[in-house]
Amino acid sequence: MKLAPKLLSAVLMTHCALVFAKGNADTIFYGGPIVTVNAKNEEVQALAVQNGKIVAVGSKDIK
Repeated sequence: MKLAPKLLSAVLMTHCALVFAKGNADTIFYGGPIVTVNAKNEEVQALAVQNGKIVAVGSKDIK
């Protein structure tokens, strides 16, 4: 169980500079704070995944 938060943090850190994707995402996660683990330690409201890759982070409006 301790691996999941670390793995999510690593994925978000790698993809924290992404912009909104063109087209529809396969999955959108929202409903709680998502920590990007970037230089500013920002929290976002939503995370979009398309073809197994994070394609957008931002407010819940990305849904």
